[in-house]
Amino acid sequence: LIISVLKLKDHISQMLIATKGGKINISEEKDTKSVAEKFSKLIKQGDFILLSGNLGVGKTTFIKYIINSLQKANKQKISEVTSPTFTVINEYQIKKILIKHYDLYRIKNKRELSNLGIDEVTFHKQSPLTKDAPKIKNLIAKGARLAVHEERVESFKEIGLEPEFTMEEAVSRSSVVIDCTPKGFGHKNKLDYYEKYADKVKGFLAQGSENGFGKKYASGINTIALSISPDNLVDGKFVCVRRSNDISQTGSFVPAPTVNDHGHPVYGTHHAEDAAGLFKTMNLDLDLFSSAMKVNSQYMHTVWFNLKLKEPTSKQKVIDLLSSNDRISLTEHHSTNEVFSFGRDQGLYGRILNQTVIVEDSINVRNDHEVSGFCFTPQDGNSILSSIAATVRFLNPHSYQDKINSLGGFFFDRV
Repeated sequence: LIISVLKLKDHISQMLIATKGGKINISEEKDTKSVAEKFSKLIKQGDFILLSGNLGVGKTTFIKYIINSLQKANKQKISEVTSPTFTVINEYQIKKILIKHYDLYRIKNKRELSNLGIDEVTFHKQSPLTKDAPKIKNLIAKGARLAVHEERVESFKEIGLEPEFTMEEAVSRSSVVIDCTPKGFGHKNKLDYYEKYADKVKGFLAQGSENGFGKKYASGINTIALSISPDNLVDGKFVCVRRSNDISQTGSFVPAPTVNDHGHPVYGTHHAEDAAGLFKTMNLDLDLFSSAMKVNSQYMHTVWFNLKLKEPTSKQKVIDLLSSNDRISLTEHHSTNEVFSFGRDQGLYGRILNQTVIVEDSINVRNDHEVSGFCFTPQDGNSILSSIAATVRFLNPHSYQDKINSLGGFFFDRV
């Protein structure tokens, strides 16, 4: 095992061998621990420590005792330290010092250092349906692991699928859980499983309108400061023209345009309520109102928006502001099928990850204070982005933004 220490300003060719060319026998774990504890006292903020050695020689063990020694010295809880062979990086915050533990064994170039740091994905399947078997087998072939309800294990085996975990086992061993179940199920799962393992799992997420599950979150919205003055908005109105169902679904298709009731006395439909709730996490109380309807299409949701502003603006100023936001895409296309087709051909697994795609020609500024236009919601890509961003933040809170930037190739300035 070769140990090298260098400062940030040093070039890698100027590394010094910490042992001054001598050898220290650390073949016994107690010796590894003793040397690591002494070594930890020499570390200063800004140091880079490089460990070189064959597989199984004890690099992770050495790092474990360094980190645990520093935690003990700073009266912090002793962490479990594992090898980041697949995640590439593990992070440990010790007072004001952040330790980043990399494993460069599989890294071929600098770009690979910015992967998401997710080494394993387990997915839960509710019902053992033969028509879903090909999709499940394909996910397993790609490395995903199947979890099912305990009482349905044998039923899955009967259709040729081998679950590795029960749902509870999968939750208990997870770092992060993303709940994608229909509305209402997330709260039940929270009571049945998530609260039980809250001390082991780093975070739980629920996609969709699962009010009360936790703090509302949308990547790029309530993670950054607003680019304009928040008190500039007088009020906002929206009409959500929703697709009938997803292209993967055969039920709930409407034969003709169908309008929704205004079930909320203040916000109209849940869409404005959800948006207002999101901005309330930033201590902003916005005057929003939405209506909704379904049309007999399976492509994308379309939103008409109308924003009244205190400060005067122009169409060009609005376009410039939208163009500067990397979570927003502009398009000349006027139909959802054209935008959907672009995502299918150019997106990540057929998805556009931008929060929205705005039809540039539809933007209108009336009397300098009223902005209207249309935008398309890119399938479920925006919720996937938020789920990935939150997951990576739970795993690596200090470097998650760099990792999310690795998805930059799937954000589009224009569609």
